[in-house]
Amino acid sequence: MKLKNGIQRSSFNEQLKDKWRTVFYIATAIIVMIGSLFAWWFGEDTAPMIFIGGICGLIGHWIATTVSSLKLPKSKRIIIIDYLETHRYDRMSNGVKYVPKIHRLLRFDSQDVHLYFSGNDELEIRGAYYVLKKINQVCSA
Repeated sequence: MKLKNGIQRSSFNEQLKDKWRTVFYIATAIIVMIGSLFAWWFGEDTAPMIFIGGICGLIGHWIATTVSSLKLPKSKRIIIIDYLETHRYDRMSNGVKYVPKIHRLLRFDSQDVHLYFSGNDELEIRGAYYVLKKINQVCSA
């Protein structure tokens, strides 16, 4: 699905390739349901609101971290690399992958940013939606 700012979200099947992210969301949804059941069991009237709030938060986070792609001109490459380095991303040895400077167990694969060069003077960037949105804002300013 292509959005108005030029960012294209990946398909749902491609989102499921990040297995730890998928497991995290399913496990968190189960914990929210169990917490809501315990609150309801102990007589709290807010149990449905706990469940609804938890699920809405998970959906919002899923949308923000969706794997997406953005195509920009190659001339914006320096701006993109500067942005990534100032926002605590490390360049990997292959030169096209940037990963956040946090412990491996605290991040998902979908948070990595990949830079691909195509033959027609375009640079394709793949990564989390919220990161691509910020990159697009920096490049258009």
